[in-house]
Amino acid sequence: MRKDLCVFAAVSVASGWVGAGVNRLLGQENSMESPGTLVWLAAPAITGLVLRRVRRGAFFPPRGADGHGPVRGIDRALAWGVALTAYPLVTGGTLLAAHALGLADTSNANLSGVGAAMAAALVPAVVKNILEETAWRGYLTEELLQEGVTRRSLTLITGLVWGAWHAPYYLLFLPHEQMRQVLDVDRPVFALVAVGVMLGWTVLFTEVYALTRSIWPCVTMHAVEDSVVNPPVIDSGIRYSSTGQWLLSPVVGVITTAAYAGAGLVLHRLRRR
Repeated sequence: MRKDLCVFAAVSVASGWVGAGVNRLLGQENSMESPGTLVWLAAPAITGLVLRRVRRGAFFPPRGADGHGPVRGIDRALAWGVALTAYPLVTGGTLLAAHALGLADTSNANLSGVGAAMAAALVPAVVKNILEETAWRGYLTEELLQEGVTRRSLTLITGLVWGAWHAPYYLLFLPHEQMRQVLDVDRPVFALVAVGVMLGWTVLFTEVYALTRSIWPCVTMHAVEDSVVNPPVIDSGIRYSSTGQWLLSPVVGVITTAAYAGAGLVLHRLRRR
């Protein structure tokens, strides 16, 4: 892999730990509101933009840099449709399946509360994901596409680096009680499971990006995900059994993750045709 991509990966993986060090120097606790979290969020995007400027003389790649022509209207419409609907549809479907199979207790569900939580999460999610998608799709995915790597290699590289970047979030920044509501395991186990989830999500995010070569459908999809996936588990009063958490949790369920990867594979086939 190119040296600049290795630098990007190294800085990204280290950024959260550097952020934790900043918090320690400032006497701040590790949390999502801490200064270290800003270091963790911003470092990959800034690094990617600087590396591209050094290599290509511009912050953003020229259209057609790898031979792809103008994006077709039907591809753009498909990408936006998937971006807006994939996470709500899968979340709703798996929740209904978990309820029907007796793997989720909905007797104390607070739908008005979860609706308010979704609405409150949307705008901060958009801001956060401009940074995140600039790094992972706008830089890393775009550069790998221009290198002509296979789709399998692209998924593994992007997914593993993206997952490793998340490690400090799960191990340090995310409140432990929220994590156990999603999956009742220790932090290191949760972090390992999350890397697998990132690999599954990468398939879908890559194909949405490849259809448009724009970060904006991915920013939108990621913001929708942040808004509709976590609140039904954390703020709704719905409680999953242990089996339900592993299989059908909207956040880390095996079946749920497979659904997103499957949607990405379908998009890949449609795009190739």
